[in-house]
Amino acid sequence: MAVLSPTPFAREYSYETTSFFLPAGPHTIGFGVGDIADTGTDSGLLVDDISFRAVPEPTTWLLFGVGLIALAAVIKFRRSHR
Repeated sequence: MAVLSPTPFAREYSYETTSFFLPAGPHTIGFGVGDIADTGTDSGLLVDDISFRAVPEPTTWLLFGVGLIALAAVIKFRRSHR
């Protein structure tokens, strides 16, 4: 059964969910609807619940790991020189 969105359209033909991954940097995403030779029905596009997540790059994880190792070394050094 198709799930309908909260739009005022008389008919709907379900929806589509899409996920994709983009590399870091600026991006432009475009959405569009075209009515071609359709004079009886208006078309529409609902874009809802868009989310963006930053995924750490390998160099970020490397820097984080080096920081943890350095912190552990400082703690060990201080404990051994008491």
